[in-house]
Amino acid sequence: MLKRPLRKGVEKHEQLFFIWAYEQEKGHNQTLLKLAKLSWNHLQHMYQQELRSLTKWWIDLDFVTKLPFARDRLIEIYFWAVGAMYIVTKLTMLVSVIDDMYDVHGTIDELELFTSAIERWDTSMKNLPDYMRTCYDAIIDVLDEVDAITTKEGRPYCLEYAKEAVI
Repeated sequence: MLKRPLRKGVEKHEQLFFIWAYEQEKGHNQTLLKLAKLSWNHLQHMYQQELRSLTKWWIDLDFVTKLPFARDRLIEIYFWAVGAMYIVTKLTMLVSVIDDMYDVHGTIDELELFTSAIERWDTSMKNLPDYMRTCYDAIIDVLDEVDAITTKEGRPYCLEYAKEAVI
């Protein structure tokens, strides 16, 4: 019945296959099946809400016009990050934009300024071009969100690790 190994799929996505397979079995428990389908539908609704929120966030950043060199990979990155957590999508999108900035858009001088500002965690963003300020501002906003989440969970020290990872 299994045509590909579980380790090659996304666990939450594979859930639908198992619901279908269980439904095909003789003598399956109708209540259990109904609960599994409700769980699946609830999960899909949650994904839709998260994608709606992330899409609004991404559109509000307006990187399409402010940073036209950056690839628009929100859905791809969300699908990859869905197994981890919602905030990972935002962080990974920003990493993707920074990658594009370094690979195809920034000049050596601009990139040295950006790198220096990040290493010093200089939030004044003096001397940075507008497109780099836009990106840096988004990094600060997302890390503020990480700080709020981890502080609420009783792990306020996580912000420092997140900053180190960005640096």
